[in-house]
Amino acid sequence: MKTVILNFLILLFSFSVFAQSPVILDIKTKFSEKIDLAPAKTGTILLLSQSDWAVVRDFGEKYSVWLTNYKREKKGTWYSVSLTIELRTPSMIRTGALLETRTVSVSVDGTETEISSDFFEKLKNEMKGKSDELVKEGAALAPEIVTEIKGMIGNQ
Repeated sequence: MKTVILNFLILLFSFSVFAQSPVILDIKTKFSEKIDLAPAKTGTILLLSQSDWAVVRDFGEKYSVWLTNYKREKKGTWYSVSLTIELRTPSMIRTGALLETRTVSVSVDGTETEISSDFFEKLKNEMKGKSDELVKEGAALAPEIVTEIKGMIGNQ
């Protein structure tokens, strides 16, 4: 009986330790889309670095996350942006095996000038010299991307 209880406690402890370990991610873009996806990538890395469930690194990752297929369409003062998120196995030189893919789309009001959030200010600081429009794009996309990444990892 003591052995069963001891084994149960060890198992319970190991699950709680595993549940608290952050997932190591590498956020990647294709070279041809690096500039277009910079706001989304910068915002995503910033949000993930503030999370308690993920860590972003360039090596030793459990998953590589590719941001691809950037599309931007302007309609008057509004513009919509969409991209594809690919959850893949770790990749050093190649892309890794595709595990899951999702698309994210956001609409941004280009005339909105009053944005007062800690995240927006931190992102603006990270993107020194970039237009407020690009910072708004990153601030709108990043939370959606992070939510999708977390959901995809939960499916694995």
